[in-house]
Amino acid sequence: MQLWRKDRNDASEQQSDGELLDAYSSAVIRVVEIVSPSVVHVQVKGVRGGFTAQGSGSGTILSPDGLVLTNNHVVEGASAIQLGLTDGRRLPARVLGRDPDTDIAVLRAETTDRLPAASSAIPRRSGRVRSPLPSAIRSASSRR
Repeated sequence: MQLWRKDRNDASEQQSDGELLDAYSSAVIRVVEIVSPSVVHVQVKGVRGGFTAQGSGSGTILSPDGLVLTNNHVVEGASAIQLGLTDGRRLPARVLGRDPDTDIAVLRAETTDRLPAASSAIPRRSGRVRSPLPSAIRSASSRR
């Protein structure tokens, strides 16, 4: 496989590269437009090292009923968690499960509202949603 060609003088080939770059840019923009509403700001308060602390990170809404995927290090030791949605809403949340080894945590947004989930943007194949998450994390959806 040749990654770089020194003989790039052909105008049609340069045009083709430009078209590919435009197509790639359009695809990235579309993905951002689709997924952005499901990204949340995770704000935490708690105690670390004997001191009151606060911090923040990001997360992704996985299901309309409020499952959120974030990093374990963001919520570790948190006594209060609040999610900031892109539409301006702020919702309390609680930890359903976390795995320090993989630095993953699953939260539950405390709301009865339907939330904009990233999983609704995942293409379906044969009527089934393909999930990249391990079954252990997906099983957290059964906990309320």
